[in-house]
Amino acid sequence: MFRIAFWNIQRKGPKSGIADWLAGLVRETRPDILALAECEAATAAHFLRVVNPNAGHLNYCAVADTNRVRVFCRGSISPIQLVPHDKYLHARYHLLRLERPQIPLLLACVHMISLLEKQPVDIDAQLRHLSHEIGCAEAFVGHSNTIVLGDMNANPFSVGIAAASGLHGVMSRKVVERNSRRVVTQVHPMMFNPMWQFYRGEGTTPQGTFFRGGKGEELVYFWNLFDQFLFRPSLLPYYREGQTEIVQRIQNRSLLDEAGLPNAKAVSDHLPILLTLDC
Repeated sequence: MFRIAFWNIQRKGPKSGIADWLAGLVRETRPDILALAECEAATAAHFLRVVNPNAGHLNYCAVADTNRVRVFCRGSISPIQLVPHDKYLHARYHLLRLERPQIPLLLACVHMISLLEKQPVDIDAQLRHLSHEIGCAEAFVGHSNTIVLGDMNANPFSVGIAAASGLHGVMSRKVVERNSRRVVTQVHPMMFNPMWQFYRGEGTTPQGTFFRGGKGEELVYFWNLFDQFLFRPSLLPYYREGQTEIVQRIQNRSLLDEAGLPNAKAVSDHLPILLTLDC
């Protein structure tokens, strides 16, 4: 079993108590990979001290560290290698190579530019560039067992996520089993995007990971699924329905406020997400 957790922690500092929330998350869910967006160096160091209380026993270690996205791995998994990619976007994502007993993996850990910085068209362009870089990385490592994870600052229906020239994230597992789709003269590989399931609004699970009520704009989505997992069809045999989660409680403490929205003041304005694969 292989498990990945991702969380945008909103630049919370060590004194905010976020390290205790993070320690609770990893103790409860035991992710092999933990990726954090907007995680300052001091917060990362404090988290490692909290989660690794015994100096002689390393539970988690940092394998990639920029303020936009930091990646930690559990000490029991295989060594991780950074894959070369475009230095221009280096701060916004990491490409990591990981050997698993059943299947090798390529991880793209992402924190795209914000809608506060750029327009949706700019973010879509960067996501298309990311898709190209992933294709280059797949050629470099010799397989396409790729998982994309992180804060895309775009919803699953956004052009950069759903379009063939973007990440080509598709909601239907059956459709994704086709592996690729031809557009004019070019064949584009697909990815399965399990985040679409949360739009159903079933049960008590939030319909997004980030909430924005807007300030009088004509179009407001309210709940957004900016935080996503996507993966190639080759990983479908290792995935069962329900193995993607939006985490709303950590060790019996809610991450939501009284209105049922992410508690930005006490914890973070984003909710964590969790993916489990049977490999």
